[in-house]
Amino acid sequence: MRICILGSANSVHIERWIKSLADLENELLLVSLYPGEVEGARNLILKRTGKILYTTHYFSIKKALRDFKPDILHAHHASSYGFLGALQNLHPFIVSVWGYDVLLFPKKSTLHKYLVKYTLNRADKITATSKALAKAVEGLVDRTPVIIPFGVDRRFLEVDRIYDKQKYVIGIIKDLKPVYGIDVLIKAFAGLVGKGYPIELLIVGAGELRDELFGLCRQLNVQKNVTFKGRIPHSEVIDLLKEIDIFAIPSYSEGFGVAAVEAMATGLPVVASNVGGLPEVVDDGKTGILVEPGDVEALKQALEYYILSKEARIEHGRRGREKVRAKYDWQKNAESMNRLYKEILAKKRFS
Repeated sequence: MRICILGSANSVHIERWIKSLADLENELLLVSLYPGEVEGARNLILKRTGKILYTTHYFSIKKALRDFKPDILHAHHASSYGFLGALQNLHPFIVSVWGYDVLLFPKKSTLHKYLVKYTLNRADKITATSKALAKAVEGLVDRTPVIIPFGVDRRFLEVDRIYDKQKYVIGIIKDLKPVYGIDVLIKAFAGLVGKGYPIELLIVGAGELRDELFGLCRQLNVQKNVTFKGRIPHSEVIDLLKEIDIFAIPSYSEGFGVAAVEAMATGLPVVASNVGGLPEVVDDGKTGILVEPGDVEALKQALEYYILSKEARIEHGRRGREKVRAKYDWQKNAESMNRLYKEILAKKRFS
């Protein structure tokens, strides 16, 4: 099949989709608004513009599609890339929603909501990574998405853990943005440091809140116990997860929770907010603990439970790994997407 992907070349998820689909003997064209070079596809990198000005690339994309002649046009995100795809009036057209595009973007204004609804209604199929995202789509348009989650590379499942350590590391891998509740995690962590536990906090990511979060650590006098790692390449995530003993995701909004899946794959228990797609990934009391977003005390108690119970860390980590192996194998997820492509094309031929 010849597939045109509309998505960001600097996204690890797009890179993984391209590689997996290429391995399944598809020919791919990637059209991106961000710089990058993804192996396994022809790359058309368009100049990044502000706001709705990205629509000025309409004719460049039209020409690329005319030359490439794709069997499938697949946009990742219902907002910018999805809207660009919808304007092309090329079918079959698939839109994959990722989270922000249907959870927060439509709430910005009536125009933002209209753009998303227009895109979703133009799609022949919509895919979502979780039931929560599928429900969000159904709240916008009368459509039922196909659920295909983001899985993990099988190498994550091969990580060996050390459970007896002198100091335990609580970790998070997220952009430093308000939506991810990292300030809540720092406050909960500070409370645990005050109780004398031998712990460290590892924060991996970059973003607008960096200075503010640094200041919060100094204010709570835990700066010596907290390490800010900055953004890292995805290829380094496995090694970094080996350093962590308890994984935290205190988000206020989360479409799926691929960070939780990756952590669980390595045998980590996960403390996460009870929002969005996270309850589908993290089984409360079995593979991790769910707490309400913004609740510092509940987050502190959940982290403390794992600090005190080696048995819970081991057992919940084991169950989490089993769940990932059964439901979130990246190769199986890619094969599911490939089957969907073939089903859509077969239906088109016989219609």
